[in-house]
Amino acid sequence: MIASESHFKADAALRDGAGLALEHVAKRSQIKTLLEYKLYRGLYSRVDRQLGVDPSYVSRVAHGKRHSPKIERKLKAEIARIEKLRPK
Repeated sequence: MIASESHFKADAALRDGAGLALEHVAKRSQIKTLLEYKLYRGLYSRVDRQLGVDPSYVSRVAHGKRHSPKIERKLKAEIARIEKLRPK
């Protein structure tokens, strides 16, 4: 084997290893994003159950189409609670 051939194979092996490492990091990032997303699922229904209002009303307040200081406070409190649970 010529020295340049062995050097080429070593470079290819390093690239393959780096590619696997990058794939692993990307996969971990995707999993973290999914976990964060799952924490927010059900936000409106948790707030509506706490306050005894319709979930669509909570959604309209959250989107700025309606105004309710009580619902806004609960939404902010629930979001703050979720942010504490987020994986770092």
